[in-house]
Amino acid sequence: MGCCTSSSSKAEPKPPLNRNVWLVFVFSFTRSMFTSLFSSTPLAYYVLLTEDSNTAVGVVQGIQGIVNLFTAFPFSIIGDRYKRQTVLRLAGMIGFFAIGVTLWTLLWVESHWRDKLYYILCATMGLWGVWMGAHSATIEAIFADSVESGARSKLYAQKAAYRTSGNAVGPAISIVIFLLLNDEWTVFNLSVVMVGGMIAAAIPCAVLFMIKDKATLGDLSESLLAPSTDQAGDEQAADNGDGEAQAQAENGALGLPDGASATAPTRDEA
Repeated sequence: MGCCTSSSSKAEPKPPLNRNVWLVFVFSFTRSMFTSLFSSTPLAYYVLLTEDSNTAVGVVQGIQGIVNLFTAFPFSIIGDRYKRQTVLRLAGMIGFFAIGVTLWTLLWVESHWRDKLYYILCATMGLWGVWMGAHSATIEAIFADSVESGARSKLYAQKAAYRTSGNAVGPAISIVIFLLLNDEWTVFNLSVVMVGGMIAAAIPCAVLFMIKDKATLGDLSESLLAPSTDQAGDEQAADNGDGEAQAQAENGALGLPDGASATAPTRDEA
């Protein structure tokens, strides 16, 4: 009696995660962490304490979004025409420059050039808007090209989970900082939190230099297409052959020669 194949045979090992994919995971997590430490609640309350104006808070927060909107289009076009990794590296340089300007604003301008603080903050948020617009479309495109067709839903869900986790870790870090600083929302304490955000911002900016076009999957990442023209022609020929065989069988059953029609004669033929 023959024995069956053992069910304990080892399954094929899963291929390693694409380099660009896990780098984008790191980017998504750390970007969310840094934005929650800097440009969300801490920045809003910082502006409210220094300017005593809700309008000023809205303006400084809105500048980043507006600049992001108007810079995303040209950078996405450049990413389509040239190497996308070049666009990401340019975004990385813009990010590091924005980090330097932000640190200068928080650590020097606030104490030495207070009357210009708000305007420099607005310019700083404009820089961060350029950074967001420079990388947003390009990094999504290169991530899609680094994921094999059929596995996108799982990896996109994981990317969203990392982004959400970063949004949770950032506030947790700020809580620890406030507890160490007597839990008081002062300009100094908020500055410390935002400086921590700048330290975290260095990670996603550095990751932008590591993502490469050559790590994409090419045709393996393309969507599932319809059959090619040659394949469709072969299928049509097979269908025609089956139709001819069926017609010959019907003529044989009726005693008609091959090629004759089994349809009723028309009035003219009659």
